[in-house]
Amino acid sequence: MVLALTLAAPLPLPAQSASAALAKGRLHRAVAVADRPDHTYALYLPTAYDRRQPRPLLLAFCAGGDGAGAVARHQRAAEAHGWIVAGSNVSRNGPPEPSQDAARTLLADVRARFAVDEARLYACGLSGGACVANWLAQSAAVPFAGVFLHARGDITQVPGGPARTFHLLAPGAADFNFDESVRYLVAAEKVGATAVLDVQPGGHEWASAAACERFLRFAEIEHALAAAAVDERVARLLTAEFDDLVAQLDGALPWLAQRRLAALAARLPDKDKRCDRLRQRWAELSKQLTADAADERAAWDELATKCQFDAAIDGRYPSAASVRAVDQARRDLLARWTGTTAAELALLSRQNTPVSLARALGGDLPPEAKEAYVAVATQCADHGVPWLARARELIAANKLRRAIGALQHGVRAGAVQAQDLAAEPFAKLRNLPAFQALLAAARGR
Repeated sequence: MVLALTLAAPLPLPAQSASAALAKGRLHRAVAVADRPDHTYALYLPTAYDRRQPRPLLLAFCAGGDGAGAVARHQRAAEAHGWIVAGSNVSRNGPPEPSQDAARTLLADVRARFAVDEARLYACGLSGGACVANWLAQSAAVPFAGVFLHARGDITQVPGGPARTFHLLAPGAADFNFDESVRYLVAAEKVGATAVLDVQPGGHEWASAAACERFLRFAEIEHALAAAAVDERVARLLTAEFDDLVAQLDGALPWLAQRRLAALAARLPDKDKRCDRLRQRWAELSKQLTADAADERAAWDELATKCQFDAAIDGRYPSAASVRAVDQARRDLLARWTGTTAAELALLSRQNTPVSLARALGGDLPPEAKEAYVAVATQCADHGVPWLARARELIAANKLRRAIGALQHGVRAGAVQAQDLAAEPFAKLRNLPAFQALLAAARGR
């Protein structure tokens, strides 16, 4: 985990001592470890926090030591579900030992100082920080319930067999770690571990705050299903999860949503009437999807098969031929789902990576580095791709999901605006939840 860029040295943050009162419902940027004041972490305590009621704990790790940024990304969801979130200001890309020491130190200090539910420990991270999160979850003496791996799926850390820890991977569609995340998913499923792929619309960066909310909701559902404790609150979460996945069936990657819906439906409690409606909805949906998804499933299976290559270099890296095969399968899959050509996908990857990579690394970049990234991104951007024409062609062929996928790429490239989506040719899409979400995203740019 070595940085490819040089970050400007961040200004030191004034640390709060172990004895300082920590207000609930606000982000604390630098809390000092009790016996190691050189180690600080960002912290969020939900307003419902009470020492008499242990809370779930999420530990967050960033590639650039930006603990506050990592915590802020999950803060809204933490408040909604009553979680404690702590993000290391010490862990960062580089030699693994210092980050591993920072992770152990963070876990020990938070567990000692706050009321933590020992059965509800979670870790998340971005890129190299995801590797730290996964390492901690698999090496700590106390078991972790789940990990959220943003923009990374380090194949060296795939679980060796079924365990209580679930793995939720969130690569961007244009992320250079997309293939690695798929390979991790395939390898984890092969040994019976619970793993989920939630592809994001961006590149190598944190998933959105909305996606982070979905992650915590997924963790709440997993905990309740494992404990056979589905109450009214969990029933509402199950319905929200189901609704979101159904909406994704109209999006750019429907087969992944279909796989998750099938897995969720299979785990619904048999004798719980609150789940009867969801079971019925899935029974009706599955009939419609079976005939509709054959080519999408074939493309996914091709990619999953290609991702099962054997490591060829020092037990970690695949051969160049394997990399090319996986990359081609990935582009074929995305092209089939979105109506986007492989050449355009390559363009999007080049366009996205410089800006999102700079953002992902955290910290303040030197001005000359920022200028260089902007220049590269400007050269790579090609707004001449006929996204609107492509979408109209797909609508005419009644391929509505793929039309939305093409429009999603156009919005991200800055070539499709909200007023374009409001035009008459796209009236056929207006009642689809995925299109409504896309329209909201375009208005928010």
